[in-house]
Formats: sequence, structure tokens, C-alpha cells
Amino acid sequence: RSRGLGDVYKRQGDDSAEFVVEDLPLGGYDVWIEAEGLRSKRHAVLLTRGSSSPYMILQLSRMGFIDGYVVRDGGAPAEDLLVGLEPIPAGVRREARTRPDGSYRFDNVEDGEYRLHFGPAASPLVPARDLYFRAPSLRFPEITLPATADLLIHSQDASGAMLADVTVSGFGAQGGRIEVTTGADGKAWARHLLPGLYRLRASAPDGRRTRESFEVTLEDGQECWLILR
Repeated sequence: RSRGLGDVYKRQGDDSAEFVVEDLPLGGYDVWIEAEGLRSKRHAVLLTRGSSSPYMILQLSRMGFIDGYVVRDGGAPAEDLLVGLEPIPAGVRREARTRPDGSYRFDNVEDGEYRLHFGPAASPLVPARDLYFRAPSLRFPEITLPATADLLIHSQDASGAMLADVTVSGFGAQGGRIEVTTGADGKAWARHLLPGLYRLRASAPDGRRTRESFEVTLEDGQECWLILR
């Protein structure tokens, strides 16, 4: 069972540095504090008949942000690239996507060790990078991707009508992954693909499907047409 600081203050109705949570059933709880830009570690506490009123001291630490830039081979900004931030040794992975200028940012980061991933978790484009973060901020060194290409995917039915909300997934023989959904115009961009043969699987909400193979090269303007039946 868990209670956050907001729940406690609603019960207390004041801004005291101390708080009391009453009338709790005996058992195990996680206790922590959350505030704007601040957080404490979770502490486990066990309420038993012999220890029903424990006193805990919770220490708040400041949170900050990690940001950086990713560029493509040649120096252009790497837009819409998936970037993952994972605590070390274990924790919940957070994800963000690069903006049109190639920048990314993770807010509300606690002090500690982390690992940055660039590209899909199952098929990263560069080796993961480790870092140690201490608030308030860290600007990570610029990352340059290997040579990659973008692919415009079209989805349509047998009559040539464009199909929206088609899920397209696939893996490349030399690495690389595609996970996109077509928009109202039946189009979707798959970006930052390593060259090679990709096996694609597409499915529409109404059950129509198809499987295709497509050779991705480093040429500009590549397009793939998928016909679902």
C-alpha cells in the first residue's frame, strides 16, 4: 500500500514539516514524498502490533533535467529519434523523441547513474552511453548517428483507396526496426533506418493485412506502397 505527500497534506490540512497518517490497517507500506522539483526515496515500513507507530525521517533531494542533441551522418539534425533513459542498475525506462532541431530532454530526473539509448530498444543505432547525473542539469555530448535513411510508407486497399490507422512493423536484416501507424492520408514516415532488406507486416483495424519485403538504401525519397486485402 502507498500514500503520497499530497494525500497526507489533504488529511492534515496544514503545511507542517511533520505529518501523521492515522487509522491505517496493520501491514506493509511504501512511504515517500513528492513535491515540485523534489522527491524522496521510497522507504518500506511494516506496521505490526508491536510497532504500530513508527517514526520515519524522509530526506528530499532536488530533481533536474538531462538534455542533448543528436545529428545524422553529415551533420543534419536527427528529428523524431527515440531516446531512452534507464536508471542503473535497474529501473523504469523513460523515453522521449528528438525535436526538429535534434534536441531531446528528460525532466524530473533524480541524482544517480543512468544509461542513454538511441533508437529502438531492440535495435539501437549506437552503443548505449552511461552517465552520472547530479541536479540541477546535465548537457550530454552530441551524438552522431551512422548513415541511415527515411522511408515514406503508403497503405491502401485493393481499389487504391488510402487506409488510415494501419499498423506497420518490421525488422531489417542488418539491424533496424520499423514501428509506425499511418495517418488519415494513409501515410507514415519510418525514420533513421539502417540500409538493408526489411520484412514488413501491416494490419488495418478492419482485419485486412499484408506482408511485404522492401530494400532500404541510403538514397533520398524512398517510398513503399503496401496493399492490404
